[in-house]
Amino acid sequence: DHIEQPDTRGREWLFGSIPSVREEQRHGMTMRVWPALKDETDAVALTLFSDEQDGTFHHRWALARLVSFRLAIQMRELEQQLARLPGCQKVLTRDRKARDQLLLRLVFEHFLPDETVRDEQAFNAMLEKGRGDFLDAARKRLQQLDQLLNDWRTLQQKLEKNFPLAWAHAHGDIKQQLAELFMPGWLQQVPVEWLCEYPRYLRAIQLRFDKIGGQISRDRAQTLELVPLWEQLQRRAGDKPLHQWPAPLLQYRYLLEEYRVSLFAQQLGTKTPVSEKRLRQQWEQC
Repeated sequence: DHIEQPDTRGREWLFGSIPSVREEQRHGMTMRVWPALKDETDAVALTLFSDEQDGTFHHRWALARLVSFRLAIQMRELEQQLARLPGCQKVLTRDRKARDQLLLRLVFEHFLPDETVRDEQAFNAMLEKGRGDFLDAARKRLQQLDQLLNDWRTLQQKLEKNFPLAWAHAHGDIKQQLAELFMPGWLQQVPVEWLCEYPRYLRAIQLRFDKIGGQISRDRAQTLELVPLWEQLQRRAGDKPLHQWPAPLLQYRYLLEEYRVSLFAQQLGTKTPVSEKRLRQQWEQC
């Protein structure tokens, strides 16, 4: 949570040099607070956060927003491209916020803003380092994200069709899996290194659909195996957004996704070796 205060707000760097942490006297107590930038869509505000992890997350996305203001012409071109892409049209047509997050994601992934960027000189250096090849890289990435949205929509449509009763376990499992992969705010919450794996996760679901008819009992047994692994994660994570999860828990969350690939679409391979034993070992670190 951020601490309400009068902020410096703007679309340019008006913030001087931002300290990474400072102490304040409040109600006779000394409090440690973390100054950071916060994205407010039409501007960026200097804000005090009571949680360091939260401040770091918002600061990095606010830096991406400031970059987008400086690259307004390129951002308009990307917005026009987005409007013509089929996956974006199917999924994002009525969701202006998600369209904005997708465009900002292009900036974030290209510039990978660092929490140590805390003065105008460092910000300008970051901007100059990435601006030259930004548009070409962003166009390519936008095509990839459009394909991801298209594949997601295709799987959702399959779930909306009449499923054989014997497949009910798989229907519920896949529906929950997709809901968790594409949870509200996923375009900002999912770490870069894991969002790159999403196309393989969706391909694994498609392969599961393709072969479930011939191995219903096996699919049901594998689904039951996943239930306690997922439930313990949900209990531990509560309702915290991904960016507030401890690193070992976040690793476990995506190891579970890799484990699904190994169960239902082994031919696709996994990002890292994974097994029930490795999952247990990772959970012990959580």
